[in-house]
Amino acid sequence: MPDVSTTPLTRSSDRIAARSWFRLLTLASLALSLALSAIGFFLTAARALPLQDDFCRAAAVPATQFPPAVFPTGLIPSVVWTYNNWSGRWASIGLETVVLGALPVTHFYPVWIILIALVSVWLIYFAARRFGCRPSAALLLTALLAGIYWANMPSIAEGVFWVTGAIENVLSLALAVALLALLSSSNADRPLKAWRFAIAAALAFAAPGMHELVGLILVLVLTLSTAVIFIRKRPDRLTWLAICLIACLGFAIVVVAPGNAIRALYQYSLYDPQKGNIRVVGSFLKVSLEYLLPWLLDLKLWMLCAIVVFDPAFQSFRQGIPSINRKVAVGLQACILFLVVAGPIWTLKSPPPARTLDLISGVFLIGSLAVAVVVSKALPEVSIPRLRAPFLSLIVFLIAVLIAASPNNAMVAMDLISGRTQGWNAQLTQRFATLKASDAHSEVLVDSLDRNHPNSYFGGDIGPNPGKWSNRCVAQYFGVASVKVR
Repeated sequence: MPDVSTTPLTRSSDRIAARSWFRLLTLASLALSLALSAIGFFLTAARALPLQDDFCRAAAVPATQFPPAVFPTGLIPSVVWTYNNWSGRWASIGLETVVLGALPVTHFYPVWIILIALVSVWLIYFAARRFGCRPSAALLLTALLAGIYWANMPSIAEGVFWVTGAIENVLSLALAVALLALLSSSNADRPLKAWRFAIAAALAFAAPGMHELVGLILVLVLTLSTAVIFIRKRPDRLTWLAICLIACLGFAIVVVAPGNAIRALYQYSLYDPQKGNIRVVGSFLKVSLEYLLPWLLDLKLWMLCAIVVFDPAFQSFRQGIPSINRKVAVGLQACILFLVVAGPIWTLKSPPPARTLDLISGVFLIGSLAVAVVVSKALPEVSIPRLRAPFLSLIVFLIAVLIAASPNNAMVAMDLISGRTQGWNAQLTQRFATLKASDAHSEVLVDSLDRNHPNSYFGGDIGPNPGKWSNRCVAQYFGVASVKVR
C-alpha cells in the first residue's frame, strides 16, 4: 500500500500550505512595521501644539510678511485679503481657517493632525478601489504607499505634524488622486452619476486652490487624458472635458491672484542678484542629487512596483489604469517632476521648503507607480516562474523591514525616548496658560522655547518683535495687546 504522505497530491498541498503560511508571516511583518510607525505617529501627534500660521488661521486673520495695520478678521475677509496681498491658495487657507477656528486650537490640535492623516490615507484607499482593486488588495496597496511615503518624506515635521503644511502639501495631493480615480471609473458602461459628477466638479475646482503645484499637475494630466479620450471617441468624453475645464478655471484663479506678485517680490528681496542664475541652477542640482536621485534609487519603490506589476491580486488594478503609450507616460512623469521642482526653485531662487518637497515626494511615488503599471501593460506577457508567490512575499517582508528602519521612524523614536517631545509640549502648554491668564491690555512677555527642539515638530516660533506677523497672530488669538519672547 503506497504511503499517502509522499503522493504528489499531498506534496502539492504541503507546498500550497507552506506558501500560505509564508505569505501570512510576511503580511504580519508588514502589519507590525506599520503598527510601529503608527504608534510613533500617534504618540507624537498627541503632543503636537500650534505655532505660526496655525494661530493666524485659528484667529481668522492673514498670515503674511507684510501684515496690515489692522487685521481683517473673519473667514471671508481674511481669505480675500490674503488672495489680494499674499497667496492665491484660497481653498487651503479657507479650509485651514474653518478647521482650526472650529474648536480651541490649543486643545484640539492633535485631533486635526490625526484626522488629516486618516482622511489622506482613506482617499488613497478610495482611489485604489475605484481603479479596480478588491478590498484586500486596496488595503495592501494603501498600506504600502502610506508606509513608503512616511519613510521617505523629507520633513514629517512640516508635512505631518503641522496642520497648515499637511493640508496644503499632503491632503491636496490625496484629493487630486481621488479625483483622477473617480473620473477613471467613468466609461461607456458605467457613466458618472449626477452626484458623483458634482463631487468631481467640486474637487476639480477646489484642489488647484489648495496648492498651485497640485493645480499644475491636475491640469496637465486632465488635459492629456481628455485628449486621448476624445481621440478614442469614448462616450464619457464630455464628462472629462467638463471636469478638465473646471480644473483649468480653478488653476487660473490661483495663478492670477494679485498676492502672488507681492509674495514673489518678498522672495526676490531675499535673493542675491550678484550670483545671477548660478544659484538657481545650483539649487536644481542640489534637489536632484539630494532628493530625486535617492528616490529613484530607492529599493522600496522598485519592490512596490514589482508587487503591483506581478502580483495576481493587483490584476484588476492594472486593468483599471488607463492604457496609454508608455513613452507618453514616462514623458509626462518627467515633465511633471521637472515643473514641480523647477517652478518653486525659479520663484524662490533657492531649494523649495521642506513641506513642498513632501508634496514632490508624493508626486514622485504615485507617478512612478502609475508609470510602472502603464509600461508593464505595453510590454509582452512575461512568463513568471513558479516561485513568484514566495518571491513577492519576500519583497513585502523587505519593504516592511526598510519602513521600520527608516530615518523618520528613528527620529520620532529618539524624540520620544529622549523626552524632547514631552518637554516641548510642556513649554508651549505653560506659555499658553500664561497668555490665557493675561487680560486684554497686557503686553505679555514669555520665555523662548528650549533650543533642544524635537526634530519631529516644525521649528517656527514667535520672536522678540511684537509687531512681527506671527506675534500679532498669537496676540490676536489670545486676545492680548501684544506678545513677545525674552
